[in-house]
Amino acid sequence: LLTTTAITAAVIGIIFILLNLSFVQNAISKKIVTGLSEKLHTRVEIGSLYFVPFSELNLGNVYLEDQTRDTLFTAHRLSVHLDFWRLFRNEVAITSTDLKQLNFNLKVDSLGRTNFDFVLKAFASKDTTKSKTKLIFSVDRFRLADSRFRMTNIDKPERHRTFDAAHLDVRDINLDLTLHRFSADSLSADIHSLSLREKSGLTLSKLQTSIRANKKQLTLAYLNLKMPGSELKMRN
Repeated sequence: LLTTTAITAAVIGIIFILLNLSFVQNAISKKIVTGLSEKLHTRVEIGSLYFVPFSELNLGNVYLEDQTRDTLFTAHRLSVHLDFWRLFRNEVAITSTDLKQLNFNLKVDSLGRTNFDFVLKAFASKDTTKSKTKLIFSVDRFRLADSRFRMTNIDKPERHRTFDAAHLDVRDINLDLTLHRFSADSLSADIHSLSLREKSGLTLSKLQTSIRANKKQLTLAYLNLKMPGSELKMRN
């Protein structure tokens, strides 16, 4: 028994060392890019990849095109730390996620179809059997810095010099969020800070709130909203 345990530990140790070698991680990165490109039938790039097995993943200069070869998504850096062992309790537990300089370009038509649908379809489960197992997601901390989100309704003309919900361009997005629980029937999250600026001039200097929701209700324990020249504070 001792010999078997020692051999198992040695094998795990060797695998751990190999997975930390740069050429191995580069090979894995190329494999991921090739696999994603083939699955999505579009261009995918990952400039750099570094990970610590079972605990940490870092991606640099991520790029994804939509099916018309326009840029759908770019990110300068994505860092994820996770608790691997909680997967055995049907929980995807991410201890922290940092996303810097995200640029997301969403296009939608009058029927609600978007240029992101092909991604959702590609990764949608083909298992039609009903499972009683519920997968719970938790993110101890999620941070988004210096990011931009654009949404364009291709079937509607753009209106200038006013807020246009069909043609959004939100810049300077900075978000600090804790997602305590997210499942099919419940949500628990705290927004520690959110700031952004929309092309129309609409500016959100700071938003703080605590969200608790289930299938029957949604409650905000408090709300702090600050905009240039105004501030709103509410407590439940």
